[in-house]
Amino acid sequence: MTDNTSGAVGPQNIGDLLAERLGASDGHAYTCWVDHQERWHEVSWHAFGQLAARYQEAFRRQGLQAGDRVAIMGPNSVDWVAFDLAAMSLGLVTVPVYHADRADSARYVLSHAGARLLLIEEAERLSGIVAEGLPEGLETVVLCSGKTDATTWVARDRWLPQDAPAFQSAALAPDDLATIVYTSGTTGRPKGVMLSHRNLLANALAAAQEVELHSDDLLVSFLPLSHMLERTCGILAPLVRGVPVAFARSVDTLLEDLQSRQPTFLVAVPRIFERVHLAVTRAMAQRPGWLRVLFNAFVEGGWSRFERRSDRGGGHPAELIYPLLRPLFARRIQRAFGGRLRAAVSGGAALPQPVARLFIGAGIEILQGYGLTEASPVVSGNRIGDNDPASVGRPLPDVEVRIADNSEILVRGPNVMLGYWRDDEATAQVLDGEGWLHSGDMGELRDGRLFITGRAKEIIVLSNGEKVSPADVEGAVITDPVIEQAMVVGEGRSFLAALVVLHPTALAGLLDELGLACGPEGALNRQEVKDRIIERMGVAMHDFPGFAKVYQVALLLEPWTVENGLLTATLKLRRNEIAARYASLIEQMYAGH
Repeated sequence: MTDNTSGAVGPQNIGDLLAERLGASDGHAYTCWVDHQERWHEVSWHAFGQLAARYQEAFRRQGLQAGDRVAIMGPNSVDWVAFDLAAMSLGLVTVPVYHADRADSARYVLSHAGARLLLIEEAERLSGIVAEGLPEGLETVVLCSGKTDATTWVARDRWLPQDAPAFQSAALAPDDLATIVYTSGTTGRPKGVMLSHRNLLANALAAAQEVELHSDDLLVSFLPLSHMLERTCGILAPLVRGVPVAFARSVDTLLEDLQSRQPTFLVAVPRIFERVHLAVTRAMAQRPGWLRVLFNAFVEGGWSRFERRSDRGGGHPAELIYPLLRPLFARRIQRAFGGRLRAAVSGGAALPQPVARLFIGAGIEILQGYGLTEASPVVSGNRIGDNDPASVGRPLPDVEVRIADNSEILVRGPNVMLGYWRDDEATAQVLDGEGWLHSGDMGELRDGRLFITGRAKEIIVLSNGEKVSPADVEGAVITDPVIEQAMVVGEGRSFLAALVVLHPTALAGLLDELGLACGPEGALNRQEVKDRIIERMGVAMHDFPGFAKVYQVALLLEPWTVENGLLTATLKLRRNEIAARYASLIEQMYAGH
């Protein structure tokens, strides 16, 4: 497939991209999915093209015109992708809605975008959204499963025609609006990011080239397609190379699905790798001391070999026995991902260094990258053979990165958004007259690599003027097996404190170690437990400056999840919501200080 990131003639819009792929890959498998009987089904490119054409015909019969917004709310699936690509290929504007979003948030997005049509998976989700009537502008609701009410919504099987003309790509200009993607909204109301066909194509073509995707690769899609990391790197970039994609059933069944499908490449957020890292370290903690020594030598030796190959040092004595240790440990780690994983992209948040060391030592090259929805989303990334996990890599081709005087990362290129939907004021705040996108993230450029130093709005400034990136602290401490989640606080205070969610199984071991028989609930207010947690956090933060020390903790057992509103769909902390829910605990940590 031709590449238009460097001036060559290529697809001018998303419809052209799909049409080229359908012509080049007819007969080959594109994707697979699991039905309600837990059986995997393969879908060929030809069959996918027919499904996309049926969606196009349904849109035409609905009377939709280019520029109309159509929304989709459901888990990742073949139909999700077919709906999305079919809509954009006709000039419609897709508005993805996170499939597990709260009813009030989903209703806001639908109303603000002015969506005329909504395809939704579950009747249960729909009932909350339409409890007060259809959102403003919404005319048709298509329901994939569950009972339908003909006066309010229509069943997908009735709405989607069985026959349709062949897939068609409308004559759309590169700068035509393709999609409106609402930010995950860690603070305040989400904003609708307007992305053009040029934005999507430039990012997908460059990403596919830089991560070296091949047609014999296999990806497993599980991050929500309502967010651009999965949509670009998990769907559009594979589309460029003709890479098959399997749709995982859920995050809960992800490890099972990875072992079943055996992907060679994965797009994920750090939390996925952190969970496997914690499982491995917890398991090793139960093993004999001699085996833990060998395991640590395996990690050190693998990392040292990687650093030496990257011309950044190396030479640790453990390299000498690494070839003997790798068969013992690496295969077990590889099996967690199916056994064939050669590389993985990690984005959305910082990847803790101990996590990168473990997987790279096991032969899984984790390529950390950086991006934001407003940049479609990839700005930079590490490459196979040019990987520094402490950085977020080099900018993509045709993407310019500049560091402002205040250390803010500025981005310019064909991937930068058109602006925010119906919000000129917010657009003017982040897009300047020279086309630079002001990211709100802080960073440094060193030898062409981008290093993230913090988030402008999330930097904690202590009362003595010292500045701390809470994400860096949190990324360090959650590598401890006892600490499942953590959020650091301290803005305007004299010291840092943290809300800490404990892992129940690891907590039981800690109580045995302390000789306490109080049980998990009773442990939360025991000073001995708090002191030990603070001590362990200090060990994890040994490389941090002295002022970046956590002095007080409040211990919790209930995890922060998307469902309880404390994580975004991409598993980031909703800091304002967490702080509000635990306001009294935060004040108690600072009482008397």
